[in-house]
This record gives sequence, structure tokens and C-alpha cells, in this order.
Amino acid sequence: MRRQFLLAADDARIRLSISEAICRELRRVLHTKFAWSAEAVDEALLQLAGCTELVRPTETLDVITEDPEDNRVLECAAAAGSHFIVSGDRTSWTLASSVISESSRWPIS
Repeated sequence: MRRQFLLAADDARIRLSISEAICRELRRVLHTKFAWSAEAVDEALLQLAGCTELVRPTETLDVITEDPEDNRVLECAAAAGSHFIVSGDRTSWTLASSVISESSRWPIS
């Protein structure tokens, strides 16, 4: 499913946004949790850069307390004017969903 989003973004059917903070977290997770080599991480981030829009969030949010780094995703979505957030991290988003759905800004997919 995630590959479908990347392909749709590459074809300009959808717009995917990313921030420098998300790139740093992705780099850390791919290297430490999944033991990717530095070269493999660099290649993945390069490919991601080719199909995403880099945004620079201007507001700091503190909605997700269980994993505060996930707040960077909300900040990115706010800066990009996103309609949806796509994430495989169910735990944090379940905790934040009531706050998010109250504002009706970002349905969780």
C-alpha cells in the first residue's frame, strides 16, 4: 500500500509532503531499528526527495505524548495544508485521533 502512495506522488496524482525533522527521524529509524547501511538510507531518502514536497513547519505541536516525535508529522501536515495523514504507526495515531478528529483537519488513514 505505501508503495502505491509513492507511485501516485511520482506520477503527480497526489502530493506528499515531508519535513527535515521527518527525514532525520526516518534516517535514524532505518539505520538503528532496521539496520540499513548509511548508503541504503541515503538512497531511500534521495528517492523520497524525488516524489515529495519539502515543507518547513512554523508551529510546534504537542498532541501526541506517547511518542513526541510523531508530533513532527502533525506539524508537517499543518505546514503543507494536508487533507490526510498516512502512517503505519497505529499506537500514536490512535491516541491522537480524538484530538485530530475534533478539529476535523486530518483523517487518519
